[in-house]
Amino acid sequence: MTLIQSTVPLRISAAIEEATGEVIDVGPRIVWLLDLVAEMSTQLMQRCWEPATFTVLHGDVDSLGRKLPAAAAVVAQRLGWIPQPPPGVYAPSRVARLAQANVVPILKTMAYRDRLIPHVVAALDDHGHLDTARLGEPCRYVTAAFLRNLTRQLRRHAGHPISSITQIQSAPTIPRLARLGAVDAQLALLDDGSAGGVWLRLKLPTRAAPAGRADWIWCKLWCPIPAHLHDRDIRIWHLPTICMHRGAPLLRFTITEAVREPDTARATAALGIDWSPASLGAATTVAERGGELVTDARTHVYNDRGLGVRLARLQTEGQYLGAKIDRLTRLATTAPQATRAVLRRKIAVLHQHRSSLGAKRRRINREIAFDFAATMTVMATASGAGVIAVEDLRGLEARGRGKTNNNRAAQSARRRAYRALEHTAAHAGLEVVMCPPRGTSARCPSCDCELVRPNGYHSASCDRCGINAADRDQIAGQNIAKRVLLGKTRVKRPKNKPKRITTAQHQPVTKTRHKTTATPKQRRHKRTRHTAPSNTATKQQTHPARQASVWDRDQPTAPAESISAQPISDTRDTPQVSASIRDR
Repeated sequence: MTLIQSTVPLRISAAIEEATGEVIDVGPRIVWLLDLVAEMSTQLMQRCWEPATFTVLHGDVDSLGRKLPAAAAVVAQRLGWIPQPPPGVYAPSRVARLAQANVVPILKTMAYRDRLIPHVVAALDDHGHLDTARLGEPCRYVTAAFLRNLTRQLRRHAGHPISSITQIQSAPTIPRLARLGAVDAQLALLDDGSAGGVWLRLKLPTRAAPAGRADWIWCKLWCPIPAHLHDRDIRIWHLPTICMHRGAPLLRFTITEAVREPDTARATAALGIDWSPASLGAATTVAERGGELVTDARTHVYNDRGLGVRLARLQTEGQYLGAKIDRLTRLATTAPQATRAVLRRKIAVLHQHRSSLGAKRRRINREIAFDFAATMTVMATASGAGVIAVEDLRGLEARGRGKTNNNRAAQSARRRAYRALEHTAAHAGLEVVMCPPRGTSARCPSCDCELVRPNGYHSASCDRCGINAADRDQIAGQNIAKRVLLGKTRVKRPKNKPKRITTAQHQPVTKTRHKTTATPKQRRHKRTRHTAPSNTATKQQTHPARQASVWDRDQPTAPAESISAQPISDTRDTPQVSASIRDR
């Protein structure tokens, strides 16, 4: 058995005040706690946003020469970064830890960018272009996209001496969160979640501006566990992160559960998944039989049920909103005072609409990612695969493929889909392994020669092996599965990083008539008949169609009494128009 961690969002079903035992509405109290934590976090970030802060983080030692630990609250305590509550408001010391847990990780991330600024500035030429040959050792393992974005940011401030990140950008915005993992039992305590739910004991304020210790009381929150978690072997429930989602508190718990140990070294088949900007992925199975690698060359493309079209539409709409916001912002700078106020209200509404579109896109991306992971896991299990192979596209840059393809590649939820696939496959006893992506769709899986593409980029041919106009996703899936299957005993498993192999070996893949890739369940829309079956024995009565008239919409309406008194007739003559309309 092996232990994995995942996040489970839960809602609060009931809340009890511990001192009195009465049921309370805990929503406003959590809002007051989040407001206080957000205000203290913003105040601490503004105070720490200076070059001296990053100098200390670069040294990684405190004033006594001790190495800084990993815990955010301990780092802040040693460096004297203690936030203060607003005047007249009392907050326990553990609430200050919640603010420190929001600020310190962001400062550490900004310190990494700040450390590279002197090296990038020294590598810029007279025209503001980056000369990679002049970069120092700290930039050796930095991605090209990161360096390009930092260079673009420095180019906006050309002509000014830049030595710190505080000179090129303002302080980051702090998320409105409360990470309870940073506190101890004096503020939050978690009970066992084995009885169908989780009890969280949390100290919350009784008013928006608590004046003393008496305004902080203990509350017990009950969060029911969803049905799909009842049969899992959950070992540990960790303290959650509290946020507001759709107007109600949401608790994101981290759980540690035991799953079956994957046996990748003994795998006899691998499911190769080729990432595709249009369909997210296409899968092919390669099996080892009698010392040879065989495949049925069948590729099944993932069906996103039209969600990709919705994502493209929402993205286009968001771009239109962004362009409109920029235009109104430019107009507001030179508009009169009265017009400027109206434009600012419109800009605020457009910002709200764009935020709503972003939330919709995040929900759709999550749905696509987990549906893709479930589909591929079921296919791997049905095909008898012992490992799932994917491409290592962490350094992929969406460039040089045209505006449409670049946009698809940039907006594709590959990273989220990989995390969902890794989580879903672990419950099935499978392991997701990355392989080098170079040449997966350009080389023949049988002879490892360069493929020719006489009919375009999407069709490949190999005269030596008899491959004629094969799809590039089919070729790439075979090569990906082959590489992982050959390197299954040399998988590197770094902590908190994807599992991968770094070398690509070759062995001919033979096409077989026996099925190796399972056929996934097809999603089809069932046709439903909404009309009653016609009776051929009974002759249906037909009525002549009413003669159309352009004056029908101008007819005078008859009283209801006269309409109800008139007998029903099958004849439908053209109504008479009024004299005023005829004269007109």
